[in-house]
Amino acid sequence: MTRTVNRCSLILCGVALITAVASAQEKESDILKFSGSLYGESTDNRDSTPTPESNFDLYVKPRMDVHLVSEHGSTLDFHYAPYYRYRSNPSSIENQTELFHDLGLSVQNQPNPVTTLQLNEYFYRTEDPSVDANGVELRSDCSYIMNHIDASANYELSDRITSVNLAGRSTVKRYDDTTVAQESDEDNSGVTLTGWHQIQRTLALMGVLDVAEYGYDSSLGIDRDFNAISAGAGVEKNVNKNLKVNLRAGLIAATYKDKSLSSESQPFVSLNLNGQSTPAARIDATLSYMIRDADVYPFSSQECAQFYTKMAWDCTELLTLELYGTYRNGQYKSDSLDAAGLAYQEATGFKTSGSEKTLLFGGDISYKMGLTTSVMLAQSYEHVDSDVCAGFTRNATSLLITEQF
Repeated sequence: MTRTVNRCSLILCGVALITAVASAQEKESDILKFSGSLYGESTDNRDSTPTPESNFDLYVKPRMDVHLVSEHGSTLDFHYAPYYRYRSNPSSIENQTELFHDLGLSVQNQPNPVTTLQLNEYFYRTEDPSVDANGVELRSDCSYIMNHIDASANYELSDRITSVNLAGRSTVKRYDDTTVAQESDEDNSGVTLTGWHQIQRTLALMGVLDVAEYGYDSSLGIDRDFNAISAGAGVEKNVNKNLKVNLRAGLIAATYKDKSLSSESQPFVSLNLNGQSTPAARIDATLSYMIRDADVYPFSSQECAQFYTKMAWDCTELLTLELYGTYRNGQYKSDSLDAAGLAYQEATGFKTSGSEKTLLFGGDISYKMGLTTSVMLAQSYEHVDSDVCAGFTRNATSLLITEQF
């Protein structure tokens, strides 16, 4: 599977580059751009564990971007960024250096005035070989690939106030080492159908149907796979031409592959505010409650209440301030654990049911130094308080310098 995905990604790169050369209608400098970044992060908790170790990471990241616009308005964006990491204080089972590959492709096409097609792909690979000491393998090879694809088709009916959107998504994670793969490979996919109808100039109604599948490998005999189906309705209100409020609510049902686990259903709700409050200020805020995939092994799912917000303010043409925050309360139940999962929790000394509260907030300030150079300074804080796994607190300070060529 890894070789297949690697080949597909290389073909993807080739197609993007060939298309760039064959379809060039603009100046080369407008199609192909290069940049380089130097990124450093200092933290007081390298591994996000209850026993913190300080560390400094340094990343060197060159990047190539291809941007194409056809005469009919279709767009293609492609990027490739290999990058290298140096770790000042690796643990006994970590490598001091590591190599990563980051590729992305985004294509949008409008074959006719009422139909819009979109495809996005994100491919990530890390080269993280096994760790050895005195001829003894301390940790297996943790190199892996992750590939995420989402595609959508939007069709506007003849009245132009009604539209139908069909979207699909898929995420695959594969480890090179067979032993690691048996515990850590993942497959997630889903399809969403959305109907939208404008009833007033600033008000629209919508209906949503979503089907999702979550698959996890496990060498301990713990079956975490489950499917989720949700159906709901919503309303969308334009506060002004740049600010929008979206409310959705409905019912979500989860069915577990392990037949010893009972199916469950819960209501879901999501309230989102997105747009510009002023020409220089942008906001994105979401309050939600739903059943979703678990953040804690060996649970399959969680009932999650979450508030997320992100605000950006252009202080001047050269200076931008950004603040963000997330509070998440995940409720884990023993009902989503099979016998092997219950035994695992008891063996590790954690509860088989309980909550996990996560608080994450931070901010960054970016400054443009001329036409090609930018600098960003960031600070973040994360605190996890959990009944079902180990909690931790982590502070991090980072500096990013980017140069466009």
